[in-house]
Amino acid sequence: MGMALGTQVGNAMGNAPGPRDEHRRGLAAGAGAYTLWGLVTIYWHALVGIDAATLIAWRIVGSVVLLTSVVAIRRAWPRLVALRDPGVLVRTGIAALALATNWTLYVWCVTHDRVVDAALGYLLSPIGMVAAGAIVLREHLRPAQRGALALALASVVVLAFGYGQVPVFAVLIAATWTLYGVLKKRVRFDPLTGLTAETWVLAPFAVAFLVVAGLTGEGGLGTADRVDLLLIAFAGLVTAVPLLLFGYAAGRIPLTTLGWLQYIVPTINLVLGVALYGESMPAWRIAGFAIAWLALVAVTLDGWFGARPDGRVEPEPVPLEG
Repeated sequence: MGMALGTQVGNAMGNAPGPRDEHRRGLAAGAGAYTLWGLVTIYWHALVGIDAATLIAWRIVGSVVLLTSVVAIRRAWPRLVALRDPGVLVRTGIAALALATNWTLYVWCVTHDRVVDAALGYLLSPIGMVAAGAIVLREHLRPAQRGALALALASVVVLAFGYGQVPVFAVLIAATWTLYGVLKKRVRFDPLTGLTAETWVLAPFAVAFLVVAGLTGEGGLGTADRVDLLLIAFAGLVTAVPLLLFGYAAGRIPLTTLGWLQYIVPTINLVLGVALYGESMPAWRIAGFAIAWLALVAVTLDGWFGARPDGRVEPEPVPLEG
């Protein structure tokens, strides 16, 4: 939000940032979002023992309260009028469902000592992002991005082979996040409006779940202590900040670039899983993540210096309608 506000002030003073600046700010926002998502593993791991679905329900409720308050303060209600369009509402609903599913899978892995499995899911995600960008959104792949794609595929092959079985959770994490990223490109809300709309769609289901959980005693907070309750109270803030950064980035850089930044998340998760939570780190995992890092460095440098000498960036294709 701070970046968006800075852009508006600059425009008002006649010092609007050029395409190169917008591209780099988008890249910085995307990197910030993914770094926060990697570190938030520590936050959710501290809530081990509480049902993942319950945590997600409270996460949604907290996000609704926070984001609706921000919308009210900024008097941004008119921007949500677009939800009256059935097509926009459907795409927003699918995006919200993909987001909630992704959240639940990730939190379940973190709270069940499968942080490295979550890392594998976020290694698969950039491949889905790049494929969606090139095939669905018709984004052009530059040579450096194609080389990085080859490295990424090699890293996933190594990791999947070492895993020894079909990585179901990893595949679902990748698929739901790719779907969310594609829909964020096709619903042209600003970051605040888009995330608010998504949480509004999810809110009735989250509240209904919490009511049923409270009445039946299943999935409630009976085992939570004061620290747990405090952490849950801040779930909305922890959720909203990186997603707003992601939304800002999604509107300013190609999906083929944005997807590669996601390697930040599995790298952080891998370090946390091994260093803090004692998960194993055999040779095949070391090799797979090393190859992935090469892909990340290649595509990050390409994204940073990819602007043309005249200050323009390669134009993004118009998203498909429908």
